[in-house]
Amino acid sequence: MATHAGSTPAGVRRMYKELRHDMTDKFAALGISEPLCRALAANNHIHPTPVQIRAIPQLLEGRDLLGVAQTGTGKTAAFALPILQKLAKPQCSVAPRAATRSCSRRHANSPCR
Repeated sequence: MATHAGSTPAGVRRMYKELRHDMTDKFAALGISEPLCRALAANNHIHPTPVQIRAIPQLLEGRDLLGVAQTGTGKTAAFALPILQKLAKPQCSVAPRAATRSCSRRHANSPCR
């Protein structure tokens, strides 16, 4: 039976050290935008936690993720930072079409099924 290198506590620590080394200990290396990195640094959050290192890139790619970890490991920030980054992006420059009054009345007066 094959085991994953991260399946043991020592393996997890080794993988975390390798990830931290590869990620240069910064949120920017995970894909977090510069304004959010400044806000994190202003609140003394410079080094991502293991759960953040593993979750943030996945969430920025739009993948679904289930994270289970102890209290205080940074799960909330791991999920919130990609959401904040997405909300801060400028939306499409084309204005959405507004529904006309006649269209709205037509739908409001149509029978429900």
